Amino acid sequence: MEGRAYLLLGPMLSARVMPLLQGGGQAGWAAKAGHLDGDGCLDVVISNPFASGVSDGGSVPGAGVAYVFWGGQAMAGSRLELKVPSPRTNAHFGWSLAIASGTVAVGAPHEDADEVADSGAAYVFRFDGRKPREAQRITQNSPGVPGHAQTGDMFGWALAFARLGGNAGEVDLAVGVPFEDREEVGQIDTGAVALVYDVATKPWTYRGVRWDLSLVAAGTESRTGDHFGHSLAFGTHAGKGYLAIGAPNADVQGVPNSGLALLFESTSGDPRLIRSLHEGTVGIGDIAEAGDMFGYALAFVGTDVLVGIPGQSETRRPESGAVQAIPLDPTRFSRQIRLANGQSYDHFGWSLARTGDGYALVGVPDRRTTGAVAVVSPVGEVRKLIVPDGDALEFGATVTG
Repeated sequence: MEGRAYLLLGPMLSARVMPLLQGGGQAGWAAKAGHLDGDGCLDVVISNPFASGVSDGGSVPGAGVAYVFWGGQAMAGSRLELKVPSPRTNAHFGWSLAIASGTVAVGAPHEDADEVADSGAAYVFRFDGRKPREAQRITQNSPGVPGHAQTGDMFGWALAFARLGGNAGEVDLAVGVPFEDREEVGQIDTGAVALVYDVATKPWTYRGVRWDLSLVAAGTESRTGDHFGHSLAFGTHAGKGYLAIGAPNADVQGVPNSGLALLFESTSGDPRLIRSLHEGTVGIGDIAEAGDMFGYALAFVGTDVLVGIPGQSETRRPESGAVQAIPLDPTRFSRQIRLANGQSYDHFGWSLARTGDGYALVGVPDRRTTGAVAVVSPVGEVRKLIVPDGDALEFGATVTG
């Protein structure tokens, strides 16, 4: 199996598609863009979590790798490999990524961390210019990290850097653990999220906070298979930080896998839950339907949080998908974004990202045979549908900007 990553060059409304990375496994599985080396050019991190590693001269299947492509004219030919110090079979390092100024986090949710199968780990790399420091490994058994490692938790499934309660000049790391169980009540894969404060500054001892749906007033009870923590996004507005957490398989009002997202706001202490977002609530149009998967992807664009609903159906168009643009101001109503010519099983809203000029990128990975990426204006208009040439497959499964 071979994966690919593409670079969109030029203004979003006239972007041309250029292959950037190609390789066995799943090259291009995850991607994040940001500024790492301080040269003013946007850098891109792209992963291949199924790539083989090398240990003691032997191959380590599924160890995973991440590539840093430095911004500038030579992006396609200038890259750095990020790897774990001790590769582990099928750990899938690179399953998730996060990027902040001078720092990269890489998830390895299938790692048998602390000798617990598939409990998962996250690795933080701090950069001095273009040189990464030694990888900092974090698990649920690391001192001060809330929670504890259990089989199949998959800590590191989703990652997001944030500024929500630690030191003002440092970044916190939100880590999705969507397969964590509530064993005390017999619930499997309900999910959780751990927020680790000042993650890159005190590797010898951490502090943080942990949430699951049983610990917050989300308006719905936790259930088996919610997958809370499947998706994460951080944004800022009017001096406040906001963290959105998706649970796309939550059963809202008894509707199976309709999904929800929770919105937390920064305070002088730990962040507080301010809204439970799901279809059918005041200000959010449409009704919850089985399999919608509201919250499968999340992104902040301007004063809105965008929520992907890739399983939503229209008349005679099953799973064509949609995106809900929900204002941070709760007195304003949300807008629904769809493709005017949406087709069955497009899965519009599978992935989401904000561009530097305020547009949004929406993945449509099952559009016909290649997949597509939609460019959405700040007011919610689909302005362009980008389709690659050739034999691309699932183009748009992940996007970044």
